[in-house]
Amino acid sequence: MCSSDLLFRTISSKISAIVILLILLFVVNYGLLTYFLNEQELLATQMLQMSQAERKLHALNGGFYEIRFWEKKVLEEKNPDAIANYGASISSIKTELRELEDFETNKTIQSKLHSIRAGILHHETIFNEAQQLKTTQNLHRTSLNTSYRSLSSNILNDDMRQFFKPLFNLNH
Repeated sequence: MCSSDLLFRTISSKISAIVILLILLFVVNYGLLTYFLNEQELLATQMLQMSQAERKLHALNGGFYEIRFWEKKVLEEKNPDAIANYGASISSIKTELRELEDFETNKTIQSKLHSIRAGILHHETIFNEAQQLKTTQNLHRTSLNTSYRSLSSNILNDDMRQFFKPLFNLNH
């Protein structure tokens, strides 16, 4: 009976050792799996942010072309909605820049984004100054035309009509 008892203890201790070893292997593998899944989730989040940043950069590039298009339309005076569309394009570019600046990127990219923002503000300032200059020129042209009409009216109504008749190409 002693030998069977010893044999039973040996077998049960070996089974216990195997069970403990299996449990330890399960815990270690579960820990590795958890670590791997957390790393994969972090990597997926980073890839999603990179994808979103790339889409924003693509939209920003398209926005630059759009503001140039509307800027030309405003300066050519061919589209009455061009100023509103230009303003909307500038606004969307500023929004996209803000969203890009919110992404966690390195300092070089952040400094480039800040310089783009400064460039957009400078461009907008120059464009507004050009619009103001154009408005001022139109006002001066109108004033000049009014002054010329007033002068010609005064001359035509004056006694010196005969003297100025050839100058103004008068036929009456």
